[in-house]
Amino acid sequence: MDIRYIDKKMKVAIFDMDGTIVDSLPFFKVLWKAVGETYYNDSNFLPPVYIDKKIRTTPLVESSHFIWSELSLPCTADEFLKFITDIMNEFYEKQAKLKSGVVEYLEYLRSRGIRTCVASASSVEYIEYNLKKYGIDGYFEFVVSCVDVGCGKEKPDVYFAALEKFGASLDEACVFEDSFVALETAKNAGFLTVGVHDNGNYEHDRLKAASDYYLDDGMTFLDLICK
Repeated sequence: MDIRYIDKKMKVAIFDMDGTIVDSLPFFKVLWKAVGETYYNDSNFLPPVYIDKKIRTTPLVESSHFIWSELSLPCTADEFLKFITDIMNEFYEKQAKLKSGVVEYLEYLRSRGIRTCVASASSVEYIEYNLKKYGIDGYFEFVVSCVDVGCGKEKPDVYFAALEKFGASLDEACVFEDSFVALETAKNAGFLTVGVHDNGNYEHDRLKAASDYYLDDGMTFLDLICK
């Protein structure tokens, strides 16, 4: 589908945060290295792929418990939650950054009167903290979290929660995601979709197939601005 068609239809834009507007997926490499060094004496440790995939679209507490349980780690669940939270906080503080063209695209949407929000698996507090840190919080009307709706992005609840807050209709809304799981969910629910390629994620062919428009490897948000 031509981006000009989406641009014309879109009245509200629902953005994922991690891997979509924030270049944060290298976090998982940092996480598994720390897990390996701490619990396995192996800095090259990698978990079974199903674990790594699962935690990409689920809230932190659920993800932490899932890892802890599946790997049978020699600590309590609460101790591991603190471990993973500390690693995440340090990563966001020192390494994560906005993806190229994000600010320009958000400014473009604002100029066209298109309303925006963030829908993420992270907690509302964490989303708001990071948006403010990158100086883009003012572009978004609100944030919604999978934590509050009670499920991850394998279900469309967080997108419909955003739609309800906007007071918009389904055919006016576009979802921006880097996860094939999340974008397939949005697509199957009837949303317009823009897939954002990220080298740190899985199954780019499925992400592309679920995209009405696809930002391929090497493209940036600047490619979404219609001249």
